[in-house]
Formats: sequence, C-alpha cells, structure tokens
Amino acid sequence: MAYMGFREYARHRKCALSAVQKAIDAGRIRTEIVDGKAKINSEQADRDWLLNTDLAKQSLLNSAGPTGELPLDDEPEEGADDAAAAPGAPPPEVDQHTIAYRRDRAANESIRVQRAQLELDQLRGKLVDRDEVARLRFTEFRALRDRLGNVGTRIKDACAAESDPLLVEQLIDGEIAAALTEFADQVLVRGVMQDSDDDEPD
Repeated sequence: MAYMGFREYARHRKCALSAVQKAIDAGRIRTEIVDGKAKINSEQADRDWLLNTDLAKQSLLNSAGPTGELPLDDEPEEGADDAAAAPGAPPPEVDQHTIAYRRDRAANESIRVQRAQLELDQLRGKLVDRDEVARLRFTEFRALRDRLGNVGTRIKDACAAESDPLLVEQLIDGEIAAALTEFADQVLVRGVMQDSDDDEPD
C-alpha cells in the first residue's frame, strides 16, 4: 500500500495536479488522513479512477476522506512539476473487470436509449401494436373470403335465368369485382384515417 501526496499521485498518473484535485472533489478517488495530511492510497485510487472516471456523477458518499476542506500536501518535492509526468513510469494496469463493467454499462445505456426512443415514437403515433394490426388484417381478409365464397349463392338464380354464357360470365365477374372493390375501399379508408391521425399535432 503506497500513500502519495497529491502532486506525487499526479505524476504517477501522468496528469495535472488540478485533475487529481477535481477527482477528489467529485468523489471519484478517495483520500485518507496520514500524519495530519490528506494522502492518496495509489493502488486503490488507480482502481477507483478507472472505474469512476466515465461516470456522469458519483456520490460523494463514496469518498473515504473527511468532509470539508482537505489539508493539502503542499510540501514540494525536488524537481516537481504539477503537470509533468515521471519519465519511464509504467501506466496503471487496466483491470479486466473494469473493462467488462464498462462494456456492460455501455450496452445497458444503449438499450435504455433505444427503449426511450420506441416509447416516444409510440406516443407520437409512429408505432402501432403488431397484434392489433394482425387482428384487423385477419378480420378484413376473412370478410373478403366470406363474400367471395357467397358469390355463387347470391347470383345462382340470376345465372339460371340466363341462357347466354356471356351474360352469365358478366354476372360472375361483376359480383367478384364488387367484392374486391369493397375490400379495397375499406383498406383505403383505414389508411386515410391513419394518415389523418398522424398529421394531428402532438
């Protein structure tokens, strides 16, 4: 366990002192009081930094440091530069659990955004219930089937009274055309009504 001052930890992470201070203020890394001064446990801070840096907000309750103003380690070290990085210092290792956490978090965020978009589209009338559409289409085509199936019953007497095959054919064709026209009109009216609903202001 290596305790470091703020400047020392900034050099360890190869970042500015202000970045370390902001991370402490945001509760992304923790501090502990050692010999009356705020120190950073570098090993724990490295893990916390990787885990919490990409979070939009992090509760200050996660900080193990004292509340209020922290006593800074103001003792400058020889050759120290707030923004300078220690040459040759190895970067902190990336924990595989952290990588998996970030990947899962990104996937969950993507799902949340897609779900919100679907709900918004549904409220705006851009989405319809698939089961409801299937039910309506089934009803329409069943009515068409029934009407076409009853063509013979409706025109049998008229056909029986005709001796001209051409007139019989015209009667049959006319009845079938009437059934198809009625079906097309129903579909067209439903489409116009749907377009009208979509044009209404939200």
